[in-house]
Amino acid sequence: LIHVPVHYGMFKPPHALICSLVLLGALFEGPARASSPLQRNTIDTLARRYGFGAPLNLGAERALRSNYSTVVFTAGSRKLRFNDTLIWLNGPTATGSRDWTVTRRDADTILDPLLRPSATVGGDDITTIVLDPGHGGADSGAVGHRRIYEKKAVLDIALRVRDILKAQGITVRMTRDRDYFVPLSKRTSLAKQWGADLFVSIHLNASSNTSVTGIETYVCSSAGFASTMGGRADPRAYSGNHFDKKNTLLGYYLHRGMLKQVKATDRGIKHARFEVLRSAPCPAVLLECGFISNKYEAARVISRTHRESLARGIVGGIMSYIAKTQTGP
Repeated sequence: LIHVPVHYGMFKPPHALICSLVLLGALFEGPARASSPLQRNTIDTLARRYGFGAPLNLGAERALRSNYSTVVFTAGSRKLRFNDTLIWLNGPTATGSRDWTVTRRDADTILDPLLRPSATVGGDDITTIVLDPGHGGADSGAVGHRRIYEKKAVLDIALRVRDILKAQGITVRMTRDRDYFVPLSKRTSLAKQWGADLFVSIHLNASSNTSVTGIETYVCSSAGFASTMGGRADPRAYSGNHFDKKNTLLGYYLHRGMLKQVKATDRGIKHARFEVLRSAPCPAVLLECGFISNKYEAARVISRTHRESLARGIVGGIMSYIAKTQTGP
């Protein structure tokens, strides 16, 4: 804007110019500072804010405990355990000579909704849920052991979720209800057209390492941070980021819901910029309900009983989220 070569022994800028520069700095730094991924909160501050006692020193971990919640931070790691559920922070927990800190974004969009769910979603009216079975048609998705096609298995799970929700009087729309392909952009545009209150995309996972197992849940990465799986930090805020706090809560209840119904490795609630997450017009999650590249998990997916259990876990998570909208802060 204005470049002033200040050499204090030679040039002293007038007072008015200094004030102008300070004002410009405030105008341009204020919003950036408020959303900067560099800002941090101490764990001691968070303990006082939410009524915990002093943080417990567990060596490489620090814990906050109350009668209702247990929060465990890991030094230098994005891993957070909330009531024994694994959640990946946007940024790692940092350790100092005295205080441990987390990014303010994580404090605001992960810890706050988990500790104050009714304050986050209380009063929201959830009337329409959009289910998004991944892939379809020529896009088979992952192909697992015994020729399990992801597109077919996730459609079956989604149809089961739909039927259970409809039986409880909830309006459900599906981005596809048969084996055909739907472009990614159309999936979220349909959700917007239908006035979706929640968007749940259902998938199965695969890995070149066939020993990998477990359930993962994804929500949209926050602006200014890299996704959990790596890559560069993206400073842009997408439409899906308008719901960061609610995404966390929806992901938490769905993830726990599935793990309550099926025994599986908890691979955590992670962050990614999948198109259906970043373009979502409402709180949205993407579920990875197991690895069909693994023989054991592929064999389970073949079972109708297992697919029904996954569906019931998803429904349980949705209903837990809706229950929090019906109570006051």
